[in-house]
Amino acid sequence: MLHFNSSASSSDPSQRAKTVPGAAVDVFGSIVAPVNQAKIGSFFKVMSWEERESQRAREAERRNDEREVQQAREAQAEETKKQGSTHDVKIAAGYEPKQVGYKRKLLELESSDHITSAKSFKLAEDSRPRRQFKEDEKKNNKACGRMCKPENVKKDAKKMNWSNPQIWAQIEAARIKAGYLWRPGEICRQAKLLTPQTFHRLREQVVGTWIDKNARAMGQFRWLDSVLENVATGAALGGQSTRAGILTSYPDLCKKICRHLERLRAVGIALTLTTIRAVMVASIKRDQPHIFERVAIDGSQFRCSDSFVRKFLRNMMDWSKRRATHAA
Repeated sequence: MLHFNSSASSSDPSQRAKTVPGAAVDVFGSIVAPVNQAKIGSFFKVMSWEERESQRAREAERRNDEREVQQAREAQAEETKKQGSTHDVKIAAGYEPKQVGYKRKLLELESSDHITSAKSFKLAEDSRPRRQFKEDEKKNNKACGRMCKPENVKKDAKKMNWSNPQIWAQIEAARIKAGYLWRPGEICRQAKLLTPQTFHRLREQVVGTWIDKNARAMGQFRWLDSVLENVATGAALGGQSTRAGILTSYPDLCKKICRHLERLRAVGIALTLTTIRAVMVASIKRDQPHIFERVAIDGSQFRCSDSFVRKFLRNMMDWSKRRATHAA
């Protein structure tokens, strides 16, 4: 008859686990097999001499890379600081920063030397030297007739005379640089690059009016004949005068005045500006008196001035003033 130990056959799992060394009991009450416990030294590996040297080299390379990045950042910060100070100087000189949707305005720098700037020259007036010649000639004449009104004093020209020989030579040079297609915009751009002070007001629309469009349609490129004629005249402007005298609308009155003056001259009467003006005023008041009553846009009225009498004699009768002599 066999006898079993009551402690070994006990149904308590915890009691049975005590009998097995290294065993444990899970949550379900089953006995778990024992687990080998690892030492802390098993989680680390002893480095060899070669591995240690390789790690030191990598650490030194990493420190060098960090040092180079830091130096690059410091240099960039210094450059940004310099650019900021230069930007402030440009803004003070008239530079406008770029705005969204707008083109950046070019910075116009002026020469710092003591040479006279081209802006001080009156380029539009200098392109008409004949005007100044006439003004100098008037100074040599004796004072006669009525004084010139302040509003009629000569003023400097505002528009450039592009047909001036010196200026047109530069336009021709710009046209050659622009190419054989004669593009007005390119010609204008080359002219501004050549002499910005002279051509800063030149527009491509103006250049386009100088080109013969009919010849261009046939594949030929040339200037208009009228433009070349203006250039040939030099500095003298040959524009068509659109001013008409107040007596132009009365041809019968003009003929009567001319006939009266010719008769006076034929009998040997000396005709002066005062005498001729008296004849003209008397004829106008007799035939067309309302001419003296007409009010102009500026509020002035016709006075039959000495300058008007001179123009009438020159245009209608081809007479000019001359000094009296003893022989006459």
